[in-house]
Amino acid sequence: MLGSHSLNNLCFSSDFKELFLNSILSVLVVDKQKQLISLVKNDFIFYKEGLLPLKFGINSKIIFNFAQLLIVLPNFEDLFDVLINKFISTSTTTTTDIKLKTSILYLISTLISTFSSTNNKNFDQNKLSNLINDIILILKLFDSLLEEEILDSEIVDNLPLNTDESCLVGSNRGDLLYETLKYCSSSNICVKEAADTCLNNLVKNSTQYKDVSEMIFENAHLLMFKILLAAQDFPTNPRFPLVLSEMILRCFNPKIYFKLKGALDELLFWLDYSNQKQILLLLFCLKNYCKALYNWFYPLIPSQTIIVDEQQPSTSKVNEYSDNDEETEDITNKNVLEEENEKYLNDLNYPLIQNLNSNFQTGVQQLSNSEMLVAIKSVEVIKTITLISKDFVYWKIVKEYLPRICGLLENLFKQTLKSTKILVVKESVIKHSVAFKLQLALVESIPTIIENSCAFNNKNNLQRLKEILILYSNFEDKNFQVLTNEAKKSLKRLVELEEIKEN
Repeated sequence: MLGSHSLNNLCFSSDFKELFLNSILSVLVVDKQKQLISLVKNDFIFYKEGLLPLKFGINSKIIFNFAQLLIVLPNFEDLFDVLINKFISTSTTTTTDIKLKTSILYLISTLISTFSSTNNKNFDQNKLSNLINDIILILKLFDSLLEEEILDSEIVDNLPLNTDESCLVGSNRGDLLYETLKYCSSSNICVKEAADTCLNNLVKNSTQYKDVSEMIFENAHLLMFKILLAAQDFPTNPRFPLVLSEMILRCFNPKIYFKLKGALDELLFWLDYSNQKQILLLLFCLKNYCKALYNWFYPLIPSQTIIVDEQQPSTSKVNEYSDNDEETEDITNKNVLEEENEKYLNDLNYPLIQNLNSNFQTGVQQLSNSEMLVAIKSVEVIKTITLISKDFVYWKIVKEYLPRICGLLENLFKQTLKSTKILVVKESVIKHSVAFKLQLALVESIPTIIENSCAFNNKNNLQRLKEILILYSNFEDKNFQVLTNEAKKSLKRLVELEEIKEN
């Protein structure tokens, strides 16, 4: 064994000092994966006495004990001079350089922690003051180096980790969950069953979670990080909506809604910029989101009857909704909801929202019969979504959809007037025309959409819709009597809703 004097001469000789430090720094590599998991678990065992988890099977306590050996050496302060100079001279152009800076800082922090926990009299006040100034300089340099990276992590993941993206999306529990959920929605039954089995086994082999729902909720922040990362490049990561869809479908904790809002904004953004295949994936996710909202917030749905006041006479009848009960009826159970969504949102033949956003901007003359059929389905989708989820999902209704309805109905009405003047068409033929069906669907949907989409906030749309409904209500062609009657009902309901809102 070397004595402290011999060890001092060996460690701080001009030939050996640099090699000595390089050897130490080469093995001081922080295991970011373990660091992330410990933070997620709120397990701070690694942070006792400033220790962090290391790679290569090295125990942090060994480094701590080694530091205790170094601080008793007479030339201990020379280590700081070398480390500080090395830190400042190392560039930040490569990942290797950044890792070296991290290792230097790790060693400095370990030496300081060791020094502060030991009654060491080798340092006088001046040296200690210089050391503190040097450390402050290093911290400033290191802070500026990581500032942008830390902020990005906080924005995306709500975890202020001093790590790079490779750590956050590495082989950890969140990554495994993401890949498993991605294949739980596979159309290949074998792949789907294998993924489901994997998901269940993850729960069985864990003592932390009682079921899949709890596991997804507890790791939602990790999953959302990966989803938002994938959403930045949809063409490269086309299945990210399906991961979100499976998260929603398998988690029964309503509080997950607040963790999903960012990803839902991404979905709505991509609706306007995607091709038909991508839109079908987005709609698949939104369909499950509507179903989940119904399950999560079922108690918030208003009942269809008003409970009688106990002070009223026993002969009093239960107050019911008005004559328009049929229009305002809520969806009463999950089966109806699933049927509606299955019918309107899961049909591979209709690029629904894409046509809603693009074709509704064109003139009626440019719409083919097939495109009008798509538009009809789109109207039914929007009506269903607003009825189920209120204004949760399709916030674009007020700003984009209603103005397009107005323009489309006006153009359809003008076209109808022209056609009836030129040709005498039987009522049976009119009822089967796509243009008639589209007008009927639009007129019938207006009250429901207005009632459930906060559209009362936009008086211009409301007034314009009322004027259009008046036009249809006064249409005297008997062949269009069904459409006229529907317009009258919708207009009456709009007036009622307006009165309710004002009162």
